[in-house]
Amino acid sequence: FDESGTHSESPILAVGGLLAPQDAWVEFAGKWWRALQKYGLAQFHMVEFENRVGAYKGLSNAERTELISRLTDVIAETAYVGVAAALVKADYAALCKTENVTFGSDYSFCANECIRLLKQWMDAQGARRRIVYVFEHGAPGAAGLREAFEAAYEIDPDRYHLQGLHFETKADSAQLQAADIFAYEPAPALARITAPVLGLLGAADEVNPPGESVDAFSAAVRPELLQVEVFPEGDHRLHHGDPPRFVDRYLDRIASFVRAAAA
Repeated sequence: FDESGTHSESPILAVGGLLAPQDAWVEFAGKWWRALQKYGLAQFHMVEFENRVGAYKGLSNAERTELISRLTDVIAETAYVGVAAALVKADYAALCKTENVTFGSDYSFCANECIRLLKQWMDAQGARRRIVYVFEHGAPGAAGLREAFEAAYEIDPDRYHLQGLHFETKADSAQLQAADIFAYEPAPALARITAPVLGLLGAADEVNPPGESVDAFSAAVRPELLQVEVFPEGDHRLHHGDPPRFVDRYLDRIASFVRAAAA
């Protein structure tokens, strides 16, 4: 699990992560490092990638697309499920003050909500196994998370599917770098956009459900700038068929958008 938005300037805090069997995570790490090595990268950091700084500054658009597509493919091939929780910091603080209660720090609240969501998923699957949770070392609010975890473990670790809680550094963990993609909160960057935005989504996308993506775009981007289209037959990469190829009208839709924006 990884977090985003913990710095004071961010209005939103998010925590997200992925669940997979231990043997699948071992295989995942090899695939992840090989994908990074192709571009001379030692690790992946979503904020730097999105802002085209550091090791990502020299990547072309085609290389960026290939890299992020490969990394998300590796995630999709490995993870059973992903969960995430986010909150608006000001709203959370106001709620705690108004109700005169505390649910811990905003980070520990979101992290505990992720644990609750995974319990809910495990129960729905009829799964009885426990989960080892790994969060990034140094995250603010980690003490509150550990306290809540230990309290739940004392009550009934089998009921809550709790095996262990660990904190690791992102540089040493391909799994935390994958969670970094999952936890990335793009809303602040999207809200600053002043140019037209085209969102192309696939109805068959199993990585990012298109309905949730449409809602996220609509909430973050100014409505007069936003155009969204969902291709019924498209997957996460807007491919369909065997062998895979771009959905019909994909390139035409991009071309018409560019022409209109440049007019």
